[in-house]
Amino acid sequence: DDEAYVTRRKLTNVRRRALRARFPSTYSMEPILDHTLLPTHVKSNIQTNNTIAVCVYGPSKSSTTVSVGVYDPPSKILLDFFESLDSTRRIAFGIPDDATANDYVLKVCGMCDYIWGPHDIMDFVYIRHCMARNTIGTVNLQANPKHILNVHDPWYFVDDSTGLTENHQQLTLVGCKKNHTEIVAFSLWDMKRKFRLKVLGIDHLTYENEIVGSPDEVYVEFSLYSGRKRLADPVRTVPVPANDDMRWYTSLEFDILLRNIPKEARLNVNIIGIFRTRSVIAMIVYCYLTDCANRSKYPVNSLLTDRSVLCTGRHVFKTWPMTYSEDVSVETHTGTTAPNDGVESTTSTAEIYIEVKIKTTFWMGDAERPRATSGPRTRLTRMWKKLEEIMQADTLTELTLEDEALLRKYRAYCRGRANSLPKVLQAVDAASLDSVVDMHALLNKWPAISVEVALELLDSQHVDEKVRSLAVKTLKCLSNNKLLAYLLQLTQVLKFEPYHDSALARFLLTRALQSKRIGHYFFWFLRSEIENPHVSQRYSILLEAYLRGCGSNMLKEFSKQCSATNTLKNFSSMVRDISMRLTKTSSSGPKSNEIIRDQLSRISLPDQFKAPFDPRITLGRLIAEKSKIMDSKKKPLWLEFMNGDENVISESTRIVRIIFKQGDDLRQDMLTLQMLSLMGQLWNEEGLDLHLLPYGCLSTGLQVGMIQIVPHATTVAKIQKDFGGLIRGTFKDEVLKKWLERKNVANDRMESAVETFMLSCAGYCVATYVLGIGDRHNDNIMVTESGNLFHIDFGHFLGNTKRFYGIQRERVPFVLTPDFVHVMGTEESEMFQRFRETCVLAYLVIRRHAPLFINLFHMMKSTGIPELNSVRDIKYLQNVLVLDKTEEEAGSHFVSEIAGVLRKSWTVQVNWLMH
Repeated sequence: DDEAYVTRRKLTNVRRRALRARFPSTYSMEPILDHTLLPTHVKSNIQTNNTIAVCVYGPSKSSTTVSVGVYDPPSKILLDFFESLDSTRRIAFGIPDDATANDYVLKVCGMCDYIWGPHDIMDFVYIRHCMARNTIGTVNLQANPKHILNVHDPWYFVDDSTGLTENHQQLTLVGCKKNHTEIVAFSLWDMKRKFRLKVLGIDHLTYENEIVGSPDEVYVEFSLYSGRKRLADPVRTVPVPANDDMRWYTSLEFDILLRNIPKEARLNVNIIGIFRTRSVIAMIVYCYLTDCANRSKYPVNSLLTDRSVLCTGRHVFKTWPMTYSEDVSVETHTGTTAPNDGVESTTSTAEIYIEVKIKTTFWMGDAERPRATSGPRTRLTRMWKKLEEIMQADTLTELTLEDEALLRKYRAYCRGRANSLPKVLQAVDAASLDSVVDMHALLNKWPAISVEVALELLDSQHVDEKVRSLAVKTLKCLSNNKLLAYLLQLTQVLKFEPYHDSALARFLLTRALQSKRIGHYFFWFLRSEIENPHVSQRYSILLEAYLRGCGSNMLKEFSKQCSATNTLKNFSSMVRDISMRLTKTSSSGPKSNEIIRDQLSRISLPDQFKAPFDPRITLGRLIAEKSKIMDSKKKPLWLEFMNGDENVISESTRIVRIIFKQGDDLRQDMLTLQMLSLMGQLWNEEGLDLHLLPYGCLSTGLQVGMIQIVPHATTVAKIQKDFGGLIRGTFKDEVLKKWLERKNVANDRMESAVETFMLSCAGYCVATYVLGIGDRHNDNIMVTESGNLFHIDFGHFLGNTKRFYGIQRERVPFVLTPDFVHVMGTEESEMFQRFRETCVLAYLVIRRHAPLFINLFHMMKSTGIPELNSVRDIKYLQNVLVLDKTEEEAGSHFVSEIAGVLRKSWTVQVNWLMH
């Protein structure tokens, strides 16, 4: 594959530039920072002299608490600490006599999180978390490691022009005299004829549906697309009798000039069967292109150009097989052009043979052609109001033909609203060379756009190379923390790039090679979908480029993580077989766990490896005697590991518990937890700390992954059962408060627990309402001993709820039951009034960032998540955030939602009882 080979070679330069700019110490001990302003609630916990307390542990596990200035760098802390040491204290702390502050760095106890570098101590995320919780941070002295990054890259240097052709001015024959020996290619911009192709025939078309049988006739339909825009009306062959050897040898002409075909154009092909023996003519598409669960109406997609060169000659398109149970909605069309080569399938795939007869004609879309200057500007009078409405409309609002005409006419004036660029681009006629060139010229003058708009420009609707490059240029300003918040979506929209080599691919590769944290998740987000044939080649190329530059230590670490996940995957398969056999013999339960523990003690796992869901956590020895099979249909494994970090101080971090799942798609959980984490960041920036707990969750492959267990937490169902009984516990208001009182005996601790409960309950009420989280029974809601409420298991979202025999079980948009209210007092109490006010503030913050959330969900339509495969699903966000109302009206709306939930809270209790 020429494109694959050239891309691999060209990414060598990207990798080398990234490695030259990489600092070994920063890469090895990357600090996790947050340079935003301190939220108000965090400032209130700082002492009057701008100091905080930090507990420092030495190599001998001896510790001392030091007072630290919030604006002091970590080096100042180390210097002060070493100045306070005498010979006796050096011995007590296990520090050699000749050691100095320069020989050590500070590291968070129990985690791979370094506190070092020229940054204020308050800018470290861990320190900020401690300040917000009013706890003392614990760090230990770590010997300053030697940073040796072994990177072996045997590839020869190639320049970035490899594979590119000349520009239009060099290729054109118009207005210049050239010897015929100098003509090696023509510029497509000089071609005034329409695009034509010749259909030869179809091989290997099979009919396997017993219900409908074989069609009477078959024809082939061809369409041209740029992104989601159709460039010309479809053309089709005449129907021929269905048989094993269908041939046409006919030419089809599209109503579009060759010069107007954009570089990113795709040819889409349908094979359609006609049934004339029925009373109604039925049209069945036998072969569809499917991208995960995002089904499209096109069985074959092929780019018309190969890196600026028009594809000519004979071509064979191998279609993708489709099962008849699959949805075929065209709204989720992603336009992947991956070839169906080497895909294992029990059915043969149809092969379509076509021919494009244009000899040595090259497409050049990068150069700007000379164009006439625009006429005098027209004043915007009565049209300005309409134009303002169009530009301010949200992402999901579709433009009418009149809207597009208005935007085309006044596009130059839209520059005053930089974030209106997506709307302006939607109005561009992609089937007109003049319109596209004018758009490129406008992009060069367009002012800076926001990150939200940049994310929108990376959706499948915008495939133009210059547009996507502008979006990537905007993203380059993102900090590592912000980039991580969007990394899941950015790796997904790589699927929308016309070619393997793109500005987005280069950007992500560069940032991954310069940050171990970004690199860790970049690796797993790509590797988890490597079994998807539509993206396997592209993702493999990027994985290779990354692994060649990440360093030998990272490479070894990834090898250990992959080895561990593969071992656990195989063991999980074996466990399900054992469990099924024991169930048939009525020997399940305790006996099955005994067998599993015995088998677990025999499996071979690495001595230590980083947790794939969080590289700060090191998993050590597997504690087989405490692991078990969970009572669930898919038989997930509850696994307990010793913390592999040698400096574990807290008992809560000494054991790391995870759930290993096989047979469930965790990508929806990942997306939901990512949204919760993003909401927490936005609220913190506004001074709201709502104690969200977005625990670790990662899909490591096809329907396999890991989930982190939050320590010291219990489900609401268990609390109700233990303190009120199996039946009556769901209807008793006092059980939850009694449980908290037992866990927090001291008055000050109980007050803190109630405060934490109120804030976390407000956060999750808003979050689950906005995200439309369904199936909220009392086994999916948990509470920690410190009063932190949180939700788990996000199998339904965007308004999709659980049904029982067709009956709607859930009648409220979020959970707020009488026992939750009882913890806060009564509905008239001051605490509950604060809860209501906090909910409104949190809701309005999310509403202000509505375009960001809508765009992030839009970018995930290609993942195959069943409840996120069309614009209709995402419109739930548009409705729930009442974007057509003012902010005051939106606040009143949420207050009314709280009142409605309280009125119907008995329905939740009945649902919990049935559960």
